[in-house]
Amino acid sequence: ISACKTWNHRPNHMGILNLVRRDTLNTAIALGRLGVETGFVCGISNDFFGDMLVEELHRSGVSTSLCSHTSLPTTLAFVTLNDGSASYTFYEEGSAGQSFSQSNIPSVPSETLALHFGAVSLISEPCGSTYEEMLFRNSEHLPFHLIPISDHLLSMIPINIVRE
Repeated sequence: ISACKTWNHRPNHMGILNLVRRDTLNTAIALGRLGVETGFVCGISNDFFGDMLVEELHRSGVSTSLCSHTSLPTTLAFVTLNDGSASYTFYEEGSAGQSFSQSNIPSVPSETLALHFGAVSLISEPCGSTYEEMLFRNSEHLPFHLIPISDHLLSMIPINIVRE
């Protein structure tokens, strides 16, 4: 869940705008809204924010049947805009998204045409190596896509395309 600080019409009053967004989540929602049969794979919290994520996915026609559900909190991201520049604060440590582990890797349905992996989810452990394993289990029979990211982040991703 991303949140952006907003100002209402009263001086010195601040509110928070909740945005149900995340890199791969945006892709799944867009595909679902276009009528493409789409599933989302991730650790999702059973908390209020996790329920918001699941509701948005279902409203957009995206299946969450392959997600692992947990009582760990939802990853939160806050965006602050100052003079047109954005700064970010993430609350990710010990979150549902980070908890996605190799024991949670689902069997990919046979009708799956491709896999799409997001940059941020590939950085933290154990989820980074979990998505790597999911990619390798399916790479011989399915094409995959990694979200383009900066060279700095690319150097941090624990995925090696060639397996030894």
